[in-house]
Amino acid sequence: MWEKIARPSRERTLFFAGFGRAAKSAGADGAHDLAPTIGTREKDPSSQETTLMPNRARHFFRSAAAPLAVAGLALALLMSGVRLAPLSARAESARAPDMAELWNGAEIAWRDVGPGIREASRSGKPVVMLFHASWCTSCKRYRAVWKDPGVVAASKHFVMILVDVDKDPEANGAFSPDGTYVPRTIFYTAEGDVMKDAVGKDSEYPHTIDLDDPTELRTLMLKAAGGAPPPAADRRAEN
Repeated sequence: MWEKIARPSRERTLFFAGFGRAAKSAGADGAHDLAPTIGTREKDPSSQETTLMPNRARHFFRSAAAPLAVAGLALALLMSGVRLAPLSARAESARAPDMAELWNGAEIAWRDVGPGIREASRSGKPVVMLFHASWCTSCKRYRAVWKDPGVVAASKHFVMILVDVDKDPEANGAFSPDGTYVPRTIFYTAEGDVMKDAVGKDSEYPHTIDLDDPTELRTLMLKAAGGAPPPAADRRAEN
């Protein structure tokens, strides 16, 4: 189930709900006082404390799941002989998120949150969620890592989801198991569970990945994909 639970905090409480399950409440620290000297995690200077209530979370995930029911209805109609126009979900999946071109969108098939979750549910592929912001200087450094041929090849084994935290603050809050710092790269199973062993070396901010060297990201991607080798065509492209 795509259900997210964040760690306790005295500052604010986030409520999350999965597909058709009762809402669970848990704390989340979405407003870290981040050390400016570290340079790998940044906080939105315009961020304010908010509370995501259960009905908003339910709406978020139900909105992501709804097209699956539509697709089932369409299949039934097709079997009964009714002719239909192509499903809009196809065009939706093909549409790249904003700023995808800055994250090597020419080679990596980035998705928005809703289409990405639906694709993972259909395909059974694990998910990589990357959270970024236009004002984040560390994010700008991190973009180059995604041009690495090994990272590009490994991305074929995942549903790749790109989230601009300013344009989608609800998703930013919902998918924040240890805070809403950026950049953060989170690995999920196709069912929506955080892969707790696919994390970076920083114990305080475990979803911070090396900003400059692609080795750590590449290793984590292969680990999260079950050690599957990249497709043969992609291996040849690296030579």
